[in-house]
Amino acid sequence: MPTLEESLSGKDKVYVGPKGGPTDVRVVAEPGGEFRYSGGGYTLLQLLIEEVSGHLFADFMQREVLSPLGMTRSAYEWTPEMKPLTATAYEQSGEPAPNYLFTAKAAAGLYTTPSDLAHWLAAAMPGGAGEPAGRGVLSPETLQQMLTPLDPTLTTWGPDSSYGLGYLITTLRNGTRMISHGGDNQGWKAQVAALPEKGEGIVILANSDSAARLVHYDVFCMWSDWAADDTPRICRTRQEQKKTVVGMSASLGAILGLYVWWVALSIRGGRRRLTWAAARPLTPRRLLRIVLPALFALLWYLAWHTEILPALTGGPPGIKPYDNMPREFRWLTFVLVCWGSALTTTAFLQKRRPRPEPSVRGMG
Repeated sequence: MPTLEESLSGKDKVYVGPKGGPTDVRVVAEPGGEFRYSGGGYTLLQLLIEEVSGHLFADFMQREVLSPLGMTRSAYEWTPEMKPLTATAYEQSGEPAPNYLFTAKAAAGLYTTPSDLAHWLAAAMPGGAGEPAGRGVLSPETLQQMLTPLDPTLTTWGPDSSYGLGYLITTLRNGTRMISHGGDNQGWKAQVAALPEKGEGIVILANSDSAARLVHYDVFCMWSDWAADDTPRICRTRQEQKKTVVGMSASLGAILGLYVWWVALSIRGGRRRLTWAAARPLTPRRLLRIVLPALFALLWYLAWHTEILPALTGGPPGIKPYDNMPREFRWLTFVLVCWGSALTTTAFLQKRRPRPEPSVRGMG
């Protein structure tokens, strides 16, 4: 594996560039003047910890954080002994994903369980048995820094959310404060969230690329509605997206049904007949009528339901654009594919020319 310095220089696969390849970590704005989420920042922190403490990051975290918090089944260092206890990650295809090992352990290298990660999440809040927030691992001052929002104008999370140190901090419409953080890696999805004033939280882990929607939206939003009696803006946006997608699917489906019915009546009434492309001249206009609908349907499917577009634009691996849309989006795709098929098929229809009436020679 590359060293930390090499990883920060772009020789690891953690940081994805505009064309989908690895990229280096660099300063892109004056510190404190702009916010952009960066996994590379965690790797810089890992390097800083090692240089200041003189210990490997995995050993330091085990001694200073994981063990004191009771995270006995967690580690930043992979060992063969962990294999029987580790879940198998799965790609979108359903095939097992390789067990990637990253130099950037702070950003992508924690092996843990839901119950262990709950210990970390709970450390941000006072315990039910009187345990202090921070659990003696984090000082009150450090914890306060973690949970203090940055200037909201510096973030891109929207008017109800900002960022602290490692936590997204959201103020719900009813005034409830929520802290959360999501994670994605190839084959793995994670989401943690807590309500510090209520002492409640949730840890959601999944071992499949297909679980992004389930982890980051379905379960998370359902829990927020139940525990906080409100949901973050991202959940409400998802509901609006769902309504829009369902409405578009129903409308386009109804129009498609009427169109197919009209075409069927035309064929039955003898006004149109089906012909092969070779049976009549293939003009540019007719070629476009045949090709464009099918091409649109194909490109729509490839753009939304495969990993081609994220690979071209530098998106994270293992995620399709469809994963970030409501589940009902597949019905919109189905209707559009049906439209493409219908329009391509009707391009082969030819209007029947009226037969000339036979002339009758007059009798003289």
